[in-house]
Amino acid sequence: MKYRIGVMGSASGPTLKVQENIKKAIIVGQEIARADCILVNGACAGLPDEAAYGAKNAGGLTMGISPAFSQEEHTKMY
Repeated sequence: MKYRIGVMGSASGPTLKVQENIKKAIIVGQEIARADCILVNGACAGLPDEAAYGAKNAGGLTMGISPAFSQEEHTKMY
């Protein structure tokens, strides 16, 4: 069984606007994929989404868990 590693963080705010933080989040995702683990996040925009982007680009598996009650709510709110 593969380990699942959660990447959590803000969907907005000053840390997301710093390009260095975005690059670090992508690297975190890439390293999770290279370790043959599954990246789990909140399926919303922000640094965790950047980590998922890195994992997918490195051939990794990601799993997003939406905080919404329905697909419509997820699409409109998140």
